[in-house]
Amino acid sequence: MTKNDLTITLAEAKSFIDSLSDDWYIEGGEEVFTDEFYAGKFEPGQEIVIPNGSVAICYQGDNCVEEEIKDFVSTFKKWKQEQTTEFVTFEIPKGMKKEVTKLVNGFLNKHAHLENDK
Repeated sequence: MTKNDLTITLAEAKSFIDSLSDDWYIEGGEEVFTDEFYAGKFEPGQEIVIPNGSVAICYQGDNCVEEEIKDFVSTFKKWKQEQTTEFVTFEIPKGMKKEVTKLVNGFLNKHAHLENDK
């Protein structure tokens, strides 16, 4: 792994790919981007490493004169900087999801002003 490689959760990768229009497709990364991945069948918090330059995002939409190809890693990083939310994953004891969700939502509501104060 090099400093330019990307370590992300599968949930982040899926959110990014889902944000692309249907005119884009993924080239490379077949071992990660499987039918199960696209169906959302992965463990919460499961991480992947995408080596820099190993996966591309390719455009073949309307009015495409020449195929446009972008590096997945750099395009993902730009997309992530533009996001106003972040992914957080943690394990809790079974049966406590409702209570933890209520606590987290209460915290977010109470501290929503922190984001506005930046």
